[in-house]
Amino acid sequence: MADEEIIKIEEMIDKAIEEENFQLLNELLEKRENLLKKGISEELAKLILEKDKQRKNKILEMMEQLGVQAKNIKLGEKALKGYGGIEGLNNTGGRFKGRG
Repeated sequence: MADEEIIKIEEMIDKAIEEENFQLLNELLEKRENLLKKGISEELAKLILEKDKQRKNKILEMMEQLGVQAKNIKLGEKALKGYGGIEGLNNTGGRFKGRG
């Protein structure tokens, strides 16, 4: 019976990761942990271990993408500051000072 519940939770864990719902993911992992303490089959334990490795890699990829996005945002902010901000682009001051 615990195996069936864990399998359902496993599916929900995958969905939470896909939807980037990390709050739900944490709740599901806690539920799974409590069920695992009751004992599961060796076959299911191996399956969970393999799936968790895949999930870890997927989350690491997401983190890397977020890092790249954050870096791009910082570069964009620097570029705007370098051009005197939006007001500077409208020739109200900043770098262009009426030119354009």
